[in-house]
Amino acid sequence: MKLPTFITFALAVMTAQPAIARDWPTTGGWYVTQLDTACAMSMEYDGPGETELHFILGTDGRQTLVLTNSGWSTREREEYSLRFVLDGVLYEGGATVGTRIDGRQGFRSTFEPDFARHLAAGASLRIYNGDTLVDQLSLGGTAAALGMVQRCLTQVRSEMSAAERERQRWAHIPRDPFAGATPSAPAAAPVGGARAATMISGVITGSDYPASALRAHAQGRTVVRYLIGVDVRVASCAVVGSSGDATLDSTTCILVQRRFRFTPATDANGNPTSSTHSTTVNWSLPPEPTPVAATATGSSAALQPAREWAQISSGTISRLREQLSGVRARAPALLGRREAYVSGTAGALRLVVGPFMTVEEANAFVAQLRTLQVPATIWSSVEGEVVLPIAQWPGH
Repeated sequence: MKLPTFITFALAVMTAQPAIARDWPTTGGWYVTQLDTACAMSMEYDGPGETELHFILGTDGRQTLVLTNSGWSTREREEYSLRFVLDGVLYEGGATVGTRIDGRQGFRSTFEPDFARHLAAGASLRIYNGDTLVDQLSLGGTAAALGMVQRCLTQVRSEMSAAERERQRWAHIPRDPFAGATPSAPAAAPVGGARAATMISGVITGSDYPASALRAHAQGRTVVRYLIGVDVRVASCAVVGSSGDATLDSTTCILVQRRFRFTPATDANGNPTSSTHSTTVNWSLPPEPTPVAATATGSSAALQPAREWAQISSGTISRLREQLSGVRARAPALLGRREAYVSGTAGALRLVVGPFMTVEEANAFVAQLRTLQVPATIWSSVEGEVVLPIAQWPGH
């Protein structure tokens, strides 16, 4: 299934501001995806046009059914009177309107809150346009998939609550205390509204390190500039800052074009338009064991490149060692098997985990930790700054 197609639409339907989507375990043959304020299950069917079905549940209770097919000729925003028959029982959806996603025509319809329960128990769904059968789809695995979607929604609500608590924590501090006591009224937004492209999905991790670069001990920072088309994909990519290794540079562009997906930018009239963006990938070799006697001023410092980390605590080395077991118990799935590292001097030490290949990956990890009440932040080590495994850091 072309998941980016689904994610693009789901974000447009369910959220005002698109965000990064996360995949949950495939359940009952259905893909399950987490969004900012919704979760969804998706299935691609064999047959003419390869129908794709997406069922989206929002935290506000809204239920949206989306179907697309490469052979259909529905028109965007045009209303249709369709009948949905679930195991012989007729269900009337809300407004059903045509849509177009990544070259595929289709429609979306909203349903009453009890529709999900009937969908979970259903065996087949038929859709009619008048007396014409639009499609007949098997619903095998929906009960298990909807169970996973409900778990996903619980996670979404938890993250939303954590984000609100964090916002309230700093609500008493003005965003810009120098803006003046009487801020001017915001300018009226143009019709449609110009908007920058927003990333939907795309991560480069340490597992993407090219084998030949590992063998050659190659590392460095690759900066790429890429063109985001109106179809959510990266149309072209060019290296504008080399890591010094051709394999690392070419791999960066290959992965950016293969994985990165965006809601396209819009012009002043709200029409999708192409745009150019840049990103930096820090290709750094896994830390090698360092003698316990090494310090932040040791000769090994010059060997370590700039990298991105998640900082989870600070203080003396004895305090960091005491706190490590506590935060691991709070977030066992994220921190249980991860190596912890230390950097800094004397009583101003940092406890960090990582390193991460990109700022985006570090951001996503920190966001997950915060939902588990771990007060994590992003920290960027500079070139030559020593970061050692906590077990190898000197002192008690």
